[in-house]
Amino acid sequence: MKLRNKLFISFVLVVFIPVIIIGGYLTNELRQVALEEAEKQATINMERVKERTLEVLKVPVYLADNISIDKRFIQLVNKEYQSVYDVVDAYWQYDTLKYYQDMYSTEISNIRFYMDNPTLLNNWEIIPVSKELKGKDWYQHAMNKDPTPHWLYLKDETKNNYYYLSLVRKITSSEFDTNGLLVINVNTKTLNRILSQESEPILLVDEQNHVIATNQKEFRGKKLNSILTAPEVMEGGN
Repeated sequence: MKLRNKLFISFVLVVFIPVIIIGGYLTNELRQVALEEAEKQATINMERVKERTLEVLKVPVYLADNISIDKRFIQLVNKEYQSVYDVVDAYWQYDTLKYYQDMYSTEISNIRFYMDNPTLLNNWEIIPVSKELKGKDWYQHAMNKDPTPHWLYLKDETKNNYYYLSLVRKITSSEFDTNGLLVINVNTKTLNRILSQESEPILLVDEQNHVIATNQKEFRGKKLNSILTAPEVMEGGN
């Protein structure tokens, strides 16, 4: 063989092939490191979002606890009023629900209480239960549960029928032997603001796969199955 050909073959065997092998190995290692770092950062981001979201959700739980043991409120919604004036006067003297909404406006957007008392007036905070409401599945389900709070994605008739992530809790009065239903809306703008600070697309969904909040405007108000089709994601996997 000519010397030039021998040198070329030697170059391929000694330099070129090892460089390709080592380069491929290093590329794969770097890719794996990048993936691990990305996964680690995503986990950190999710934990941050989770903590900030929980801080918001703690407020409705706290308020529901307070309202459930508020004797003035329990007496207010259970009293049988003799005139419209009596109801208006009683509402005027009790402003705790309004105070809560003003004090915690960042975390909640509305409080309403449904009570089966025909002598009450609907002031969009205290709402007499209608026949239509009694027929709704979510109302029946909530009234048949124990007083443990649970979360639903509900339409609010006092807020232009917009949907909100809402804490729903049955309030039981042993004194009057009655049950009412408390609904506290979480402030969707605050949830969206929390998610908007993340660079990657992120969605907050409920158990029925409604998109509660997201940093992607085009996904708001949709269901997860209209956005994603991967079975492992729909089933809550990674």
